[in-house]
Amino acid sequence: MGHEYTIPLCSWCHRGVPDGNLSIPEMDRLIGPSLARNKRRFVEVYGTELELLERVENLREKHGTH
Repeated sequence: MGHEYTIPLCSWCHRGVPDGNLSIPEMDRLIGPSLARNKRRFVEVYGTELELLERVENLREKHGTH
């Protein structure tokens, strides 16, 4: 869909890359599921990619960054 349809995710949520010295189970417990590691659970917790995109667009409109 292109760069106009980008969802800002941290490296954990996007690629499942743990932060610092934290283990994968610790990241999962503290941050939540990773899209790359467990898409089904990520969608259950955060919504689909299209739902997240809609939330991002709503925030952009609210804050005038469109």
